[in-house]
Amino acid sequence: MLGIGRASSRSTLKIGHGTIDVTVRDDVEGVIANWKPTDIYYLAAVHGPSEDKVDESEAMLFSRSLGIHATGAINFLDVLRTT
Repeated sequence: MLGIGRASSRSTLKIGHGTIDVTVRDDVEGVIANWKPTDIYYLAAVHGPSEDKVDESEAMLFSRSLGIHATGAINFLDVLRTT
């Protein structure tokens, strides 16, 4: 199992992954090539406590959300399609 977070990744195998940015296709391609998964569950999220004041503009929050929810998913699908 491999879990990818914003600032880290953790796995059940001893394969070094470091930080993986799902919005960067080369990062996704590298992790797929090294990991060779049989199943992928893309459970991406951009979130924070609703009570907190938002420190970024709505446009920046939308851009970050789009990157994680759309671009990241597209990167995984594209890498899987071409491997």
